[in-house]
Amino acid sequence: MIETYTVLSKSKWLPSIRREHALTREAIRHNFSVRFVEAASDIRTLRQEPMEWLSGLPGSTEDFDDVHVTRRSNLIPGHKNALARVLDNALLRRVLAPQSPTEPVVTYLPWQWSTSVRSGQRVFDCTDPWPRLYPHRESAIRSQLLQIAREADEIIVVSSELAEYFPNRAVRVIPNGVDEELLTRPPVAPRGDFLMLYLGTLSERIDFDLLSTVLSASPKWSLDMVGPCAFRGFGNDPSPALREFLRRFDGRVTLHAPVSRVEAQRFIDRSDILVAPTLREFSIGQSSMKTFDAAARGREILSTPGLIAGTSSSPAQIFADDANGWIDVLNSYHLEGAAMNEIRSWAEEQTWKVRFRDWISLVVPK
Repeated sequence: MIETYTVLSKSKWLPSIRREHALTREAIRHNFSVRFVEAASDIRTLRQEPMEWLSGLPGSTEDFDDVHVTRRSNLIPGHKNALARVLDNALLRRVLAPQSPTEPVVTYLPWQWSTSVRSGQRVFDCTDPWPRLYPHRESAIRSQLLQIAREADEIIVVSSELAEYFPNRAVRVIPNGVDEELLTRPPVAPRGDFLMLYLGTLSERIDFDLLSTVLSASPKWSLDMVGPCAFRGFGNDPSPALREFLRRFDGRVTLHAPVSRVEAQRFIDRSDILVAPTLREFSIGQSSMKTFDAAARGREILSTPGLIAGTSSSPAQIFADDANGWIDVLNSYHLEGAAMNEIRSWAEEQTWKVRFRDWISLVVPK
């Protein structure tokens, strides 16, 4: 019999660049059946694509590469306030109504936890320091995490720092991983174009002041930014801070549309170094997917302190405390072939296949 489980994702299915996408693809390879419930489209979609928004109210499912992807809609995101959470969960319960009451459910957003009450195995996969990301809702979100600590069958965290949100509970640390398709070709040496790469979601977590200082002091360096925009209140559009940053460094900073993990390979290969300029308050508790992507292609990643790979330190990571530290690194930067080989060897031991074995044993226990 084919095992089936449901994922209540914090993301859309496309672009498939996040943790839940990678784990779902591994599940399909291992002959599981996965129902992937997307993050909801809110009222902004009603103005742009009214029929799509309306069809998402009861849920609309189609298959993508053997994954049953359910689109859904709501009025406003559930984290906004208590009323938004109630309305979003009511709509989500309607979407989940046809689900078997014994089917395991993996939840990613703390404010959606109560919708999984009918499921068999209830698992929470904690990928972010949620109270830090939404400080105006910190008390409510901490309360939701405490409820999860009381009720969940299993709690998974991407880094040990997140265990603090679940007191008196055993948690399992399962970091992010490497997409094996990034390992199919040997890494290529940097071309020496003095090109930095930011790869991942663009949001309030980015320290634009740090980047501005570094670029001003390092005129030979340029920057590619590849990923979706997810700034609060701006939907998929750049924030004013990002627009001003692009304007100020026009010709040296280029914003690219989101790409798949595999398509990202060409951006990584043409770069000299990846960068993760994450504001300190957002870096704690993160398992940086950028670190794994960089390592798969034999590249280093220059990071602000606190942004870790997972349970073991990565040879791909260079930490610098402030703009002066970043400038010092870039002024003398050169990647040796031996370092590339060491980084690549580490990446080969950190694949999603390895992560999935531990993860699925908690979701669908034998």
